[in-house]
Amino acid sequence: EREREREKDKERDREKERIHERDREKERDRDKFTSHPSKVSLLSNKDKYMNKPISELDLSNCERCTPSYRLLPRHYPKPVATHRTDLAQSVLNDNWVSVTSGSEDYSFKHMRKNQYEESLFRCEDDRFELDMLLESTGITAKRVEELLEKMESVDAKQERQIRPEDCLTAINLRCVERIYGDHGLDVIDLLRKNASVALPVILVRLKQKQEEWSKCRTDMNKVWAEVYAKNYHKSLDH
Repeated sequence: EREREREKDKERDREKERIHERDREKERDRDKFTSHPSKVSLLSNKDKYMNKPISELDLSNCERCTPSYRLLPRHYPKPVATHRTDLAQSVLNDNWVSVTSGSEDYSFKHMRKNQYEESLFRCEDDRFELDMLLESTGITAKRVEELLEKMESVDAKQERQIRPEDCLTAINLRCVERIYGDHGLDVIDLLRKNASVALPVILVRLKQKQEEWSKCRTDMNKVWAEVYAKNYHKSLDH
C-alpha cells in the first residue's frame, strides 16, 4: 500500500514538472515575440491580407490620386511579375487600384440582373472570348513566322542553338497547346525537340484556326445583333 502511495506521489511530481516546463516554454515564446515587435506586426499584417482579394479591401482611408484610383496598403502582398522588360517596369502600375462604385460594383447586394440583361451579358462574354482567341492566334502565328524566318536565315549549327522559348512567350505556347486540344502537350514537346519540323505544321494550323474563327465571328455578329435588338430595351426595365 505504501509503495503504491509513493508511486502516485512520484507521478504527481512528474506531472507538476511537465506543467512547469510548458509554462516556461510559453514564457520564452512571449519574450521572443515582445523583443521583436516589428516581426509580430509584419506577421499580423500578412495574416490580415492573406487570401483577401483587392475587391474586399477597405481603401476608404488610403491615398487617392484620382477619383477612381487609390494606393494599396503598404503591407498588402504584391504578386511577383516575371519576364518584364525595363520599359514595362518603368510604366506598369503595381500600387494603384481602381475602386468600383455605383453601377460598376456588382458585389452590391441589391444589384440584380433580369433575364434580358443576362442575355446581353452572355453575348458580351462570347464576343470577348472569340476576340481573345483571334487576337492570341494572330499574334502567335506572327511570332511563329518570325521564328521560322530567323531559323532559315542561319546555318544548321546556329539553327540547333535556337530555342522556341526565346521567341515564343508562355501565352503563345498556350495558344498552340489549345488549338491541338488533347494532343497539345505532345505538340509542344515535339516543338522543343525538333522546332524546324514542327513550326511549319503549327503555322498552317494556326492560320487555319484563325480563318475558321474569323468566319465564325462574322456569322455570330448577325446572331448577336438580333439578341441586342430584342433584349436591350427590355433589359432597362427593373
